[in-house]
Amino acid sequence: MRRHYRPVAEACASVRRDLRAFLESCGVDAEATDIAVLVANELASNVVDHAGTPFVVTVTLTAEAVQIEVEDGSGSPPVVRPPDVHAARGRGLQLIEALASDWTYVRTAGGKTVCAKVPAARTPLRTA
Repeated sequence: MRRHYRPVAEACASVRRDLRAFLESCGVDAEATDIAVLVANELASNVVDHAGTPFVVTVTLTAEAVQIEVEDGSGSPPVVRPPDVHAARGRGLQLIEALASDWTYVRTAGGKTVCAKVPAARTPLRTA
């Protein structure tokens, strides 16, 4: 799956809907789907809140994982903030670190790509 989004809050709902539909159609188990959707939402929210540029979400399935890549037009690196129980925000990357088996980012000529992997199993698709 590869989709382009505008940097508006409504895009996050579209990312969640599009990714869930894609993963369910591929037979990815429900728990991995929920986690992947949450991770993708956090990555998309970071783009909307911090980069403010159009972005592209690419999702690749392997035998062991759902790989989520989010490309944006900002060269600023993602920053994991120290835990602060009094902060109203700033926990997105902490959440990604807790849920993803791995995450990283690379700078590109036009910005950066953040990549996260979520362990997944595929359930057999039912046929009618």
